[in-house]
Amino acid sequence: MHGAVWAILVPLLAASILVNTPSVLLLAAFCLDRIGRGGRRRARRPVIGDEGDLPTVLVQIPSYNEAAVIGRVVEAAARQDWPRDRLQIQILDDSTDRTPEEARSVSDRFNQEGLRVEVRHRTDRQGFKAGALQAGLDASPAPFVAILDADYVPSPDWLRSCMATLLHEPRLAFVQSRITYLNRDVSWLTRGQAVLLDNHYVVEQGGRQAAGLIVPFNGTCGVWRRQAIEAVGGWSGDTLVEDMDLSFRAEAAGWRGHYLLDVSVPGELPASVRDWMGQQRRWSMGTAQIVRRTLKRLVRRETDPRFKMSLAYQLLNVFAAQVSIAALLVSAVYWSQVPIAGDTASILLVVALCLMVARAVVSPLVAMAATRPVGFGSLVIDLPCSILVLLLGAGTGVLASIRGLSGRSAPFVRTRKTGSLSGE
Repeated sequence: MHGAVWAILVPLLAASILVNTPSVLLLAAFCLDRIGRGGRRRARRPVIGDEGDLPTVLVQIPSYNEAAVIGRVVEAAARQDWPRDRLQIQILDDSTDRTPEEARSVSDRFNQEGLRVEVRHRTDRQGFKAGALQAGLDASPAPFVAILDADYVPSPDWLRSCMATLLHEPRLAFVQSRITYLNRDVSWLTRGQAVLLDNHYVVEQGGRQAAGLIVPFNGTCGVWRRQAIEAVGGWSGDTLVEDMDLSFRAEAAGWRGHYLLDVSVPGELPASVRDWMGQQRRWSMGTAQIVRRTLKRLVRRETDPRFKMSLAYQLLNVFAAQVSIAALLVSAVYWSQVPIAGDTASILLVVALCLMVARAVVSPLVAMAATRPVGFGSLVIDLPCSILVLLLGAGTGVLASIRGLSGRSAPFVRTRKTGSLSGE
């Protein structure tokens, strides 16, 4: 029995080390970058030049049954500090409820004020969000496209901050701003989500930026260069993560993405376990679909090494939490009957535990420290909540990932928003 468990344990511990190492390396890259910035003057962000040469920007707001929040996001888009004659807003609505009426009401008001706000309503949802974005893009010649999901509320200077960087570097496909949260402190669930997502939006994305790796688009709160979208064939609804799909295709074609850690846009976190688990299923399955479609690029010699490293990270990250939990459970069974010694499994366990702690505890703590003051309350409440949320999502993620890797498809399930939130 001991031999059989040992034979399972060693590969599991080795796999746990393998899947957690990339995240810890991103943590190190982020921390080194922060330390380096502390020792030198922060690089100045590019500034907009001649106001008369500013290009037209199309702001796309994809919507599906978002009646509670559609007015708020259009108001925020209309307040952007950009010439009104060079700002267009599209409400890309696939709704089956009263959202089209709400959208037309707010669009009529801004049209009367001289701003171009268009409601494009579809009834077939072909291609889901990607299909709506592509249909809207085909209807406008704007050279730059900003994307805002319906539950996000950018500040008036958001578009200008993103466009300054995008205009300054012609090989940038897109600029992605950081995502924050309107309802972080509403419940244990939103607290836990916020910590986990800060780990991604701050540490991992910041680490990728610092290390010169691919920065995947997060699906919202970013601005794309139309030329880059068209150069790689446009938006595709073949996966549930059209954002990651497009950014990986752009990077493979020689374009780059840029992450603005100091420019943030607050949005709404799922308020119920059901909605959150649905979102996790969609993200996990979509990521696995991307890995399945692009896996062959890992073995091509001509592929950019940055692309290979970033794709390998996505592949390893698909089952990271599940592999780590399985390794811990099997370890507990094994060492409950066999004294811990200096054998291979014991050494692997120590290494695996260090990496798990770094990923599950240290990375979130670094993200928390980088985004807001960390007090005793956040340590004893937010961090345990994040671990609980992580454990709850482990089973959901592995099943959805298996479906994605097997090539199975699923409908795009909307995450409900309430529109009744407290500010951060």
